Amino acid sequence: MKPEFSNFEGLWQLLEQPGTRLVMLIGGADSGKTTLIETLARRLCQSLVVGVVDADIGQSHVGLPGTVGWGRAGRDFSGWDSVEPESFYFTGAVSPAGNLLPVVVGTRLMADMALAACEKVFVDTTGLIAGGAGTALKQMKIDLLRPDLIVALERDDELGHILGAYSFHELPGIIRLPVAPEARATSPSKRARFRRERYRVYFESPGAADREFSLDRVALRFTRGEATGPAGLEGRLASLRGHWNDDLALGVIKAVDARAGTMLVRTRLAATEPVTTIVVGSIEAGR
Repeated sequence: MKPEFSNFEGLWQLLEQPGTRLVMLIGGADSGKTTLIETLARRLCQSLVVGVVDADIGQSHVGLPGTVGWGRAGRDFSGWDSVEPESFYFTGAVSPAGNLLPVVVGTRLMADMALAACEKVFVDTTGLIAGGAGTALKQMKIDLLRPDLIVALERDDELGHILGAYSFHELPGIIRLPVAPEARATSPSKRARFRRERYRVYFESPGAADREFSLDRVALRFTRGEATGPAGLEGRLASLRGHWNDDLALGVIKAVDARAGTMLVRTRLAATEPVTTIVVGSIEAGR
């Protein structure tokens, strides 16, 4: 069985190795993953090109909630809010429960982009660790990302059911750290307020405008794959994709005129940017 370090000395020892490029953090809600990434990135970005992948879709800092985004932590890195998203993948939801596949796909795509541009990449994840859904999400993400190192923040042995499957593997390396005593729980209402404020700032910015699309010139796609038409989609969060199936900007569906075959979307995407697909999420932007 490979050794599992349980202190910061072991963490830095592994992080400083050139072969440790992709680092994934896992832990329950409010375990300090986001704060720890800030600490690690702040130290490493002085000498290395550091990327961060924000897969905590409910409380996204790199990009908006409902997305997996990535960006670089520059030399002037002062925390998550200083990271500009370079690309994002729209999952269409703010909870991984019932949306495991989009979350895993988006995390893999963003990690690939970050690894192509950065020497070290940190991946933040959601706090879903319990039950079959939590186990499947984290283990499938580990299998798909193939991280060099997992940093596990846990209370007692709450991640044993996830990490035990990798005890006899050469990779990933595993660092298991206790949750800091000062870690405090964030209430569901506070999390919801965070999302609403992020959406408000985005869609009320000076660059936002209503843009009309002809439904015979753009395809509709749904993040949960449901077979439905454009009726009843008002208020839903959506993503506007371009010719290369890349997410360009988010939007809110304002109105659908079935007779005219048009859809009105509030977005910050410039009117000159071509859109080929509108990907409709399962949540409303006001949530």
